Amino acid sequence: MEIAIESEGAGRGTTVTLRLPILREANASENAASHASSGTPAPARLLLVNDNRDALQALSLLLELEGHHVITSDNGRDAIALMTQHPPEVVLINVGSQTWMASR
Repeated sequence: MEIAIESEGAGRGTTVTLRLPILREANASENAASHASSGTPAPARLLLVNDNRDALQALSLLLELEGHHVITSDNGRDAIALMTQHPPEVVLINVGSQTWMASR
């Protein structure tokens, strides 16, 4: 996994890049054993929040290919409801999203 954060200065925004490797395992028991022996994280319950539906769908697909259970929301109000209904282990939020800001 690789994480990069870039900014051109105050008031110019920030770009966060998260690169996740795609690994394909034969079956669930081999997958669990592989995670335990390699030190890579086991699949997790994730909530993705982004008002850009294309980005939301693409990231969701990639994370599901990694074996994660992914729930998505394109707005802040629904995301808050989803967090209570299906508590995630990890939440990835586009905090600059207009729909997220409106739900605060």
